Amino acid sequence: MSLFGGDLRLLTRLYLAIAALLVALFGVFQAVAVSDLSDTAKGEVAYHLEQTARLVASLIGDRELDDALADSLGAAHELRVTLIGSDGTVLGDSEVEAARLPFVDNHAGRPEVAEALAGRVGVGERTSATVDQLLVYVAVPAQGNVIRFASRRAADHRAAAAARRWMFLVLLVGLIIAYPVARWASHGIVRRLERAEGALVDLAGGDLKARAHLTGLDRVAAVGQAIDRLADAMEERVEESATRAGDLRALFDGLDDAVAYVDTHGVLQIYNPALERWLGRPVGAGSRLDELFRSPDILSAVDRAQRGETVTDEVRFGDRIVLLSTRPHRGGAILTLRDLTALRRVEGVRRDFVANVSHELRTPLTSIMGFAEAVAGGELPAEVA
Repeated sequence: MSLFGGDLRLLTRLYLAIAALLVALFGVFQAVAVSDLSDTAKGEVAYHLEQTARLVASLIGDRELDDALADSLGAAHELRVTLIGSDGTVLGDSEVEAARLPFVDNHAGRPEVAEALAGRVGVGERTSATVDQLLVYVAVPAQGNVIRFASRRAADHRAAAAARRWMFLVLLVGLIIAYPVARWASHGIVRRLERAEGALVDLAGGDLKARAHLTGLDRVAAVGQAIDRLADAMEERVEESATRAGDLRALFDGLDDAVAYVDTHGVLQIYNPALERWLGRPVGAGSRLDELFRSPDILSAVDRAQRGETVTDEVRFGDRIVLLSTRPHRGGAILTLRDLTALRRVEGVRRDFVANVSHELRTPLTSIMGFAEAVAGGELPAEVA
């Protein structure tokens, strides 16, 4: 694989995978960090509002609560200030004009106000129905009434924005660093794959000693180790096959019968040494059968076997008597020749011996039988018999 081929594709995939992981981590971290910042900022704002509200409550004492006081307190502290009576009526609000106060809802049901009316510090966060903004509320009791301060949490948003900027910078640096990391990783993976591929090519070429020799627990190492196991098994089976082939060859070569395989074109492919002894000269694979044998009986039997027949016949081959056998095999024929000359000669000697013995014994046996019949018939005198 070249850098601009398989390496480049793998590098691109690795880089995109790392980039996607970094972006996902950035998103999760941002959500968690911003949430933590939000909670921290809310706590800080609530603490500041509570301290301010307690200080104001102690300073105003039993002074009458009205809209003018709320406006002056809001301007002094740059916060929204709401003054609420003991029955929940809004007496003044720094963000609401005095003319609109009669139309503001009763605040006795607001959670932070209810806590303050009960004599405790109340804290809440929600979008104000009056000013339509997200606010943090802190309400404290003040002489039976309630003083409530609210903040828009601008510091919270500034901290979150700063955190996002820093996290984005970290993400950008991570994406830049990810490229050389992906390049290094892809190079290592490709080199290991090339070792595995080289082992397979060598095995396919017949080098059964080739191995990938990859270590590790990753998938590439698993592939290399599988190739090595396959090579071990192939080498073992080839050795077993070679041993069996040697045994079969020894048996094949040790036969006295001539055995040969002739392909569909009449070309000799496999034969044993006995065939050369029969022909009295060396025979090479690739010789044509009709060049080795002139016997029409043998050529005819092979031709019939090539057409799918099995032939067994006793024929003459020169001065020999031969048992000829052919059978079809892979479009060609298996030819077997067995010398019966000695056997037939022995059988002829036996027949001649029996015939000669029978001829030589026939005359005396005839005389003996004639005398025996005469004696048995009682026609001869006793002394003659």
